[in-house]
Amino acid sequence: MPRTIPVTLGPLGGDKLEVRRSGFRWLIRDGQACRPGDVLGFCNISFFGDIPDLPGHIYFDQEQSAVQLAVISRVSGRLYHAPNSSKGGWLDRIRLYIRWHGDQVVANLEIGDDVDAELAQAPVTVRCIAGSRVSDLAEDNGRLLGGWRDRSRVWDVSDGEPTGSVVGLGICELAPVLQGDDGIFGTLLDRVAGPAHVVNVWDAPLVHSARVIIEQINRTPEEAAALAEDFLGVIRDDPGACEAADWIFAAASVHALRRSPASDRFDMLTRTGIEAARPADAVILSVNAEPAVRLRHRRLGYVFGCHEYRIRRLGHSAMEWLKRNFEREPNPVDQTRKDYLELAAILRKSNPNVQILVLNAMSTLGREDILSYDVFDPPIGQSLRSVCTQEANAILHDLAREADFAIVDADAIGAELGGMHAIPDAVHQNGEMQEELRKEILAILDARKVPGFSLRK
Repeated sequence: MPRTIPVTLGPLGGDKLEVRRSGFRWLIRDGQACRPGDVLGFCNISFFGDIPDLPGHIYFDQEQSAVQLAVISRVSGRLYHAPNSSKGGWLDRIRLYIRWHGDQVVANLEIGDDVDAELAQAPVTVRCIAGSRVSDLAEDNGRLLGGWRDRSRVWDVSDGEPTGSVVGLGICELAPVLQGDDGIFGTLLDRVAGPAHVVNVWDAPLVHSARVIIEQINRTPEEAAALAEDFLGVIRDDPGACEAADWIFAAASVHALRRSPASDRFDMLTRTGIEAARPADAVILSVNAEPAVRLRHRRLGYVFGCHEYRIRRLGHSAMEWLKRNFEREPNPVDQTRKDYLELAAILRKSNPNVQILVLNAMSTLGREDILSYDVFDPPIGQSLRSVCTQEANAILHDLAREADFAIVDADAIGAELGGMHAIPDAVHQNGEMQEELRKEILAILDARKVPGFSLRK
């Protein structure tokens, strides 16, 4: 016989925090069936109280207006919304008006007798979602991780025990592998024992090559100020001709260059308060973020990573400013190797046990038909993508031996699935390949004993 169990979400924030929320936006309709892993609904939250900031640190910096809680089903059943759990309209978006009560029944689940007694006692997972927006003007509180965010992260609410952290600093090929189809990392977190915390940093407008990450970590406040002042040239040099898109490009680029996501301190809301995650236990990179030719500032000397297709879409003001202020310099694979080694040394200063994973590149799709390489000027890797990616993939094996890097072998997975079918442009995978890459990453994290990321039995 079916039975009905109440869904309560438990305490949040401990004694020192007052947590408030919006009404619930239900993603599973009233009376609709649900399965384990389904996102039942979510709310936006805020918190107030005695939170003494550490010197030079603001809790949930640039995230305070973008924290959400998702309710994830752990059982199969049928969901029934509690009366008044959703207020409708703006009250299901604004996070200030409803006090958090952990014992409040927000829904009921109708389940069968075959559901395990332990699961029936805790039928849902409460997942905390945070992200830094490029600007609060780009907010969208009506959906999970809405708006333009340059960083997204997720963890399951716990009692405050130490939590393992994985940070993704790749390009667009990595983001959906980590975040999954639901966009909130469910296909990753649901497979690990936890407690686990996953971060994805997006590549718009800044692409995080190893050199860019190194410079972000080492950049002084004075260098950051000089960089920002220089970027004003996008607008100042010809303000009448500067398009809105160029203003946005300049502001977003400065915002990204002045941050350092590889060394960020991450705060996590728990049932007992706010805890700080330790330095990343694993960092995931993309060799596709390493261009054959890169942009270096003529006067200030820093490297600016941006996808070529984005640069081609810039307006006249931004394009001309880039031409005047940056030079294109070769970035041979040996330089990439040196950059990776330098980055590994920096990351392991703060956490000697940090694991570094790198997605290799799809080396060929079989479309090249070259009878002679004599017509290409050396180095050939700057002329032919396939040669460049094969050389880059080869240095990863050197790095695996020299610095214990782990290779996520996208090249082999793509070839096995069929490159033209699974990854037709050598970067953007179909769902099947993303799932295989996700399994490979989880297997590596499990084998290397990254805290929180042992595979769930």
